[in-house]
Amino acid sequence: MAYPISRGRFINFCAFEIRPHEEGTHFGGPWVVDMDSSFVASLFQGWEKDVGDLIQVRVQSAGRGTEASYSGHL
Repeated sequence: MAYPISRGRFINFCAFEIRPHEEGTHFGGPWVVDMDSSFVASLFQGWEKDVGDLIQVRVQSAGRGTEASYSGHL
């Protein structure tokens, strides 16, 4: 997902790496960490050129957030 922010001066880019084999397991690390942009780029090698272009743009910050999902009744 990508969209302009700050009156078009920046692009907010959000990408997901899905790990189905870890579904239902306990995540023992921090929920948010800083990431090296080259590592992020390696996750999306071979994707469409537009995705690669967004990742290769000068990255101000890259991070990883852990997404928790809930299945059940609220």
